Amino acid sequence: MNKSVVISIPVHEDYDVIIDHLNNIKKFVPNSSVILHVSGDSHISLFNMLNRSSENEFKGFLYINQKQYLTYSRFDAGEVRGLSTVHASNFRYINSLVKFDVFALETSNDMFVRKGVESLWNNYECATTLSTTSVEDWLANTDQIGKDLIANMNKFVEIKVTKKFPQEGSFYPREIFKQVSDIILDGLDNKLLSAEELVLHTLAYNIKPELHESCVNDSYVFHDHRYGATANSDILSVRNGEKLNKYAVKRVPRVMQDPCRQFIRELTKND
Repeated sequence: MNKSVVISIPVHEDYDVIIDHLNNIKKFVPNSSVILHVSGDSHISLFNMLNRSSENEFKGFLYINQKQYLTYSRFDAGEVRGLSTVHASNFRYINSLVKFDVFALETSNDMFVRKGVESLWNNYECATTLSTTSVEDWLANTDQIGKDLIANMNKFVEIKVTKKFPQEGSFYPREIFKQVSDIILDGLDNKLLSAEELVLHTLAYNIKPELHESCVNDSYVFHDHRYGATANSDILSVRNGEKLNKYAVKRVPRVMQDPCRQFIRELTKND
């Protein structure tokens, strides 16, 4: 069965960069839908322009979460916060609007360079790490904020192990992410969660440990943390299928004329 997917993305950058990203997704994942969260720090014109695009050229493909959290500030040196809450809010907004099977998470500086990512969610239930840490070990090595977070999560699902993994390039079944979303938005005081790589994956696993029986054990987004922008050689390796289960790359700087972004557009223009 070919599963349908919703891709969730938080955005805060220029309109033309976001449109470039949307066109990239539409080309490489044509049967997907996209839900965007526009940071509350963004100019109101960006929010309005994206809403118009969702009603016109991207109608039926693009949806804009009408709730805005303050996740980004130009005074915070590019730091983005609250992504767990944002993805949960995106899910809640689109859940009643679109029929879908899979909820996938991305960031606004990803771009696809290879077709076929659908094979992952058609053959696996989720994409995340199989690595876990016992909750006892986690608590022994975290601060009071981390301990309080686990205590709050325990009120809604018994936390036996923790999982820490990037959000981008992960995906989960709709019914599992609904439970994750409900716990975050209704149970964890609806606060902007700072433990971005911990919360979603830990909740999902402890809700349904059987997910590990059908898990990619990876993200479909390639990211080399050593570099500010993805190297052209790595882009070509992903495109040629040399990096297992990778279909997109990060980081692609959020500037239209950036060489990395231009390289990807030229490379994929005939796809």
